[in-house]
Amino acid sequence: MPRTRRATAPPALAAPLGLTLALAALLGLTLAAAPARAQTTVFSTFGPNNAFNPGSGYSETSTQSVGAAFTPSASGSLFSITVAASNYAGTNDAHFYLTDSSASLGKPSAALDSFTFNNLPANGTNFAPEVGLSSAHPTLTAGTTYYLYEQETGSEFNTFDVNSTGTFGTEVRSTNGGNSYTSSTNILPAFSIQINAAAAPEPCAGAVLGGLCALTGLTLLRRARRRRPQA
Repeated sequence: MPRTRRATAPPALAAPLGLTLALAALLGLTLAAAPARAQTTVFSTFGPNNAFNPGSGYSETSTQSVGAAFTPSASGSLFSITVAASNYAGTNDAHFYLTDSSASLGKPSAALDSFTFNNLPANGTNFAPEVGLSSAHPTLTAGTTYYLYEQETGSEFNTFDVNSTGTFGTEVRSTNGGNSYTSSTNILPAFSIQINAAAAPEPCAGAVLGGLCALTGLTLLRRARRRRPQA
C-alpha cells in the first residue's frame, strides 16, 4: 500500500505574512512622513553672533516705553525672543510684550505673549542678549506686522540697546506710561524672533526605511515558501 503523507500545518509565520508586511509598510511611511521640529529665526536686527551696540539704546522707565514693529519671514508658533536689554538703575528686571495690533500697545492683558527678565547686565557693558521662552506659543503669520515692546511700572531704568547693523524700521514709543503710542522710522533696538517650524525630513530617510521594509518582507516570504507543506 502506498504511504500516505500527512499534511502538516503551515508555519505560524506564513499566516500573518500579509499583516506583517502591511504593518511594516505603514510604520515606514509614518516615520518617513513625520517631520522634525526645529527653531527658526524669522526676524532679527542682530549682527553676526548676536552683535549689537552696547551702551547705546532707548531708555525704558515707568514713563517711557519703546518697542518696534516686525514682520516674520515664515509662519509658525512662537518659540522665543532674544533681546539686548540692560539695567541702568532701579529694580533690575524687564518686562516685554508681543502683540499683533498697535491698538494693543500699552495693554499687557491684550498681548499675545509676555516675557520677564531678571538680573539684567549693567548698562554699557558687553553681554550676551537675553533669551525668553514663549509660554503662550501664539501662531505668527508670515507677512503680518507684530510689535515687541518693553513696558515698566516700577522703578526700573533700563536700556533697550540698539542694533549695530544700521537696521531702521518702525519704532513705537510712549512718553505717558503706555497710555498712547506714536510711531516713527528710526534705528531699531537689537532683538530677534524664533518660531517652531516643521523641518523637512532627510531626503534619503524614506527611501532607506522603505528599502528595509521591502527587504524584510521578501525575507519573510521566502522563508514561508521554503516551509510550505507538500501534499
